[in-house]
Amino acid sequence: MIEIFGKEATVGHFATAQLTVSVLFAIQSSFMIIFYPLMTPAMKAGMHEVRELNAKGFRHILAFTIPISILLFMFPHAILSVFGHNEPEAATALQILVPGYLFSVMFAMPYSWLQYTGQEHNVTIVIFISVSLSIILDGLLIPHYGIQGTAFSHVYLHLYRLKHHGQKTFRYLPLIWC
Repeated sequence: MIEIFGKEATVGHFATAQLTVSVLFAIQSSFMIIFYPLMTPAMKAGMHEVRELNAKGFRHILAFTIPISILLFMFPHAILSVFGHNEPEAATALQILVPGYLFSVMFAMPYSWLQYTGQEHNVTIVIFISVSLSIILDGLLIPHYGIQGTAFSHVYLHLYRLKHHGQKTFRYLPLIWC
């Protein structure tokens, strides 16, 4: 949508910010690879094991994502300078993206439990709605705010998924998230 409503150069600037913040998803994926095989045995062992594993995963993910998120948020110009010239719009977009990605990554462990409660369809519905909202929000925000608009759209979608997946997780598998 940026290429339709924005300038051509901003596509690269936003891609740079999004690629940089995606290091948080790399951390999440690394930990989830470790914890996924432990989830089925925990479910079979009972809620006490589920809560312990959930808390352990949450703490590990938090221990790595919080410091990196702080660095990304506090020093966006220095971090983005790796990609070339200084672009203030990309730095601002990175600062906008960090909180949304951080929340999405932090609560990956609780979301993952939904597949063990037979609620996979709820995850799919929320993702479908998120994609639909993304198209609408990008169409509304990009013409006025450029890449910051699409960054806000992404953050909103992460928070939307956090709210809905969190509600479903708590309803079907009441977890203490930390």
